[in-house]
Amino acid sequence: MATPIGHGLAGYAVYLSGRTVKLPRSTFWLCILMSIAPDLDFIPGILQGQPNLYHQGVSHSLGAAVVASFAAAILVSRGSSFRRQWILFGLAYGTHLVLDFLAPDGRPPYGQPLLSPITAEYYYAPPALQILWGVRHAKATSAATSDWISGILHLHNLAAIGIEVLMTLPLVLLGRWVSSLKSHRPKTDFQQKHETTA
Repeated sequence: MATPIGHGLAGYAVYLSGRTVKLPRSTFWLCILMSIAPDLDFIPGILQGQPNLYHQGVSHSLGAAVVASFAAAILVSRGSSFRRQWILFGLAYGTHLVLDFLAPDGRPPYGQPLLSPITAEYYYAPPALQILWGVRHAKATSAATSDWISGILHLHNLAAIGIEVLMTLPLVLLGRWVSSLKSHRPKTDFQQKHETTA
């Protein structure tokens, strides 16, 4: 699985690629939130003293991506922007699943239940496709919070962050480029007329 930094950068790249039209400021924050949302499944485990207890469960599925992005789009969309927001938030959530898929998983159950609730099977990339280093934390589902924290503070995770930045930075730059295309595209007659009458 990837780190929150890698996930957040991927969410930022999605936001940038969607900025070809004017978006509410909340879209930025919700793209970042959607990109790290699957890992919020640590919270119930932390509250019970076992952070991994619920990790990589249903929140790491395509069904959760559809539901969470739909709910987020309802919160911020205004009329015709709903569909665009839903797609953006779904893509941001989906980047989390892709990055985790491309990272090694050192704790059972290995992988993610991508098709939950249709099937309980877990999916992960073959070792040749695991191009990210993955974050280390406690190896056991029943590990205590202190073991989980000491695992997170492992030096390996600094290198994992570096690899993720190198992998996601091109996506951010691509998103910035796509976003800049709007400012360089000439306006149509309809757009110019609409601006003068508004």
